[in-house]
Amino acid sequence: MSSKFLQLNKLEMLLLAKRYDQAIQMALRNKNYAWTVRVAHGLIKAGLLQKTLSLLEKQWAETDDPNVRELLGRLRLMAYVQAGQLDKALELTEEQLKTSPGAFKPRAALISILVEEEKYDKALQLINRWIKNLSHLQPRPDGAEKTLTQLRKSQISFLLQTEKYDQALRKIDQFISDLTSAKPRPTGAMETLAWLRDSAVRISILLGRYDQADKRLRDYLANDPNNAELHNLKATLLTEKGQDTQAVAALERACELKPNNASYQNNLAYCLAEEGITLDKAEKLIKTALRSEGLQSASMDTLAWVYYKKGQFSQAGELFFHLLDGAKEMHDDDLEDNWIPDPVIWDHAGDVFYRLGWTDRALRYWRNALQKAGEEKNATREIRLIRTRTPQKIRDVEAEKPVQLAPLGKNVREDTSIPRKTYNHQ
Repeated sequence: MSSKFLQLNKLEMLLLAKRYDQAIQMALRNKNYAWTVRVAHGLIKAGLLQKTLSLLEKQWAETDDPNVRELLGRLRLMAYVQAGQLDKALELTEEQLKTSPGAFKPRAALISILVEEEKYDKALQLINRWIKNLSHLQPRPDGAEKTLTQLRKSQISFLLQTEKYDQALRKIDQFISDLTSAKPRPTGAMETLAWLRDSAVRISILLGRYDQADKRLRDYLANDPNNAELHNLKATLLTEKGQDTQAVAALERACELKPNNASYQNNLAYCLAEEGITLDKAEKLIKTALRSEGLQSASMDTLAWVYYKKGQFSQAGELFFHLLDGAKEMHDDDLEDNWIPDPVIWDHAGDVFYRLGWTDRALRYWRNALQKAGEEKNATREIRLIRTRTPQKIRDVEAEKPVQLAPLGKNVREDTSIPRKTYNHQ
């Protein structure tokens, strides 16, 4: 066993025993900045602000390495924020900005710490203040335009995170107006405009404002007809409105513009599966997506659903078992029974296992689907269907009545030879 490992173990034991002074001396004596970080985290957690600052200041004085100093500065910010001394954290940030008033990095460090501490309102207040101050600076210092863009994007992200959707939409519209009227346009304006337009459409769909989303899409696509993400979002909107054939056309255009995008391939494969006509094409698409992005739960669900629509219930059941119960077994039951958050996956799996004759498992999956659907604040069309249809499936099983399941693909015959396990009422 190496001496370094033994020393590190000793350091951990000192922190565990709350012998902080000895841990500090070890970190200072060894001049190991990774140890300094570990001790600083322990001191911050224990609420020992002055000891934390003293350690970091001593290490700061002993190094000229800019990367180490950046790390130590972040720890100082963290110590102040966790101690509730936001004014001190802000003073430290402003001190750094004196030499580079247009820089984003010092601001981003403080914002990220506030986010980690879930102080979203404080972070938003700070962002608003910096946007106002930078906007009025004339002439603009180096880097200020880029920093303003990043701050305005962060502002919108925080508004979305705190579910202030209408405020976010107003900020987006103002930002779009500013960028499109700017002469010359700032560097990266096209990428920022694409992000803003995508965000605005997503919010409108999320809030169920389909007419507003449709108008935005028409306006945005007129200005940016080759934006693949807008075509993908158009498909989402059309799906929500029940216009599945048009959704397929929009996704085919998105895939045409970005043929290697696994997310678009997955979405198109799923829409084709729901249509139930070109199921071989759907299977090929989703297998291509899986090779590209790995075993993502949404893509595995799509492949399993393609198998279901083709009447290949055993293949579908195997995929759902590994996705839902196999992963749980691998983690020694540390995961909750309904650990997958997407209610649609649970509902699909319920239909598959009911057709396989595993009635008890189907019921468990449907109940998980209902629980997860009930937790959704902004319900999609599929989640609304789960809320209305899945309770009836459960009642029909309990009453030993025929269950109305998702239909198979066109011209796919159901295998009625599968034995059905009887439901145990107890």
